[in-house]
Order: sequence, then C-alpha cells, then structure tokens
Amino acid sequence: MLPAVSDCSRVGSSMAVSRVPSPPPQEANTPVAENWCYTQVKVVKFSYMWTINNFSFCREEMGEVLKSSTFSAGANDKLKWCLRVNPKGLDEESKDYLSLYLLLVSCNKSEVRAKFKFSILNAKREETKAMEMQFRIPKFDKTGRRGTDSGAPSVQFSSSIPQSQRAYRFVQGKDWGFKKFIRRDFLLDEANGLLPDDKLTIFCEVFLHVCDYRLAL
Repeated sequence: MLPAVSDCSRVGSSMAVSRVPSPPPQEANTPVAENWCYTQVKVVKFSYMWTINNFSFCREEMGEVLKSSTFSAGANDKLKWCLRVNPKGLDEESKDYLSLYLLLVSCNKSEVRAKFKFSILNAKREETKAMEMQFRIPKFDKTGRRGTDSGAPSVQFSSSIPQSQRAYRFVQGKDWGFKKFIRRDFLLDEANGLLPDDKLTIFCEVFLHVCDYRLAL
C-alpha cells in the first residue's frame, strides 16, 4: 500500500490598507457634522495550499484525522494555523463525507477573529467546490416559540467561490469548518476531476482581523 504524502505550502499574504479619506462633501438638505471619525479595520489576507498524495489509499477510519503542517501570515507572525481533514467523516452522521476544518494551533492573544474559505483545486488549478460557513436565523411562530429551524450552522455549497461575510472567533485549540465538506463518492469519482493523479489539493484563504485605528477630527 502506498503511503499518503502531504505537500504543504503557504501561497502568500497581503495587508489591506486604505488611505484615510477626507470628510464626505456636504450636499444640500443633508445633515452637517461639526466632527467626524474614520475607523480603519486592518485585515491580513493569506492563503495556504495542501496536497495529499495517493488520497484514495488513505485508510483512516471514521473520526480519524490528517493534519497539515502549521502555517501563518508571515515569518514573524505568532499565530500558527493548520488544516484538519477527516477523510471518512467526523462521526456516524458524516461518514460518507470528507470533513475539513481550520484550526488555530497557537496564539499569543486571548482570541482572534477571521473569515476563511475552502476550495478544492482541480487538474487545471482552478478553484472548485468552494465552501463557506453561514448561520440560519432562528424562526419563531406567532406566539414567539422557536420553530423547527434550530439556528445551527449550515453549509453553503457553490461553484462560484463565495466568501463568508462573517468573522469567526478563534481561540487557541479552536477550529471552525465543515463536518460535511464534500461527499466521498463525488470526490472519488474520476469524472469530476477533483483527484488528478490521485492528489487532493485543498486551497484555504484566511482573512485575519489585525487591529483597528481611529482618526477623529
């Protein structure tokens, strides 16, 4: 039996920084402010690619896990992350799926907030089967009682590579992700082209909240 080999690399990082704008121009019949404040939220974007070679030979049982090497936004970043995969699901409910999570391995802060996106790269290195986390809003009847929708996390599945609009709270040892990321039979079907040369390549983008600063005039 061939061993499963993982090839890991950090693709790159960037920081979104905007020029501090001037106060908005005043128009007729609009409120006039004597003072104003501008708050800049600094976000670091970085990405990571994980290739698992000979994926179809993975013999992990349900609940068993593969982990990537650790990665960060830069060489001096104290936050260390890794990806966690359960090739045969996390539990009985997800045994027919591949489970995928982003884990904060080490952290020098009490908590951090980040958005993230997972996708699988096909033979052309194109992003496919992107996943984001969304939360259902609880439904209530006329009496105020909660309906059948529990408000638990749900999965959005799309080929248009969406990006989550919610920043998630991470503490050291905490992970967020998808128990039912993709069905195993769909992933293993050669016609879908997601395992070229029996290699599973997962692409992860992280948008990390760094800090805020305010300019008041």
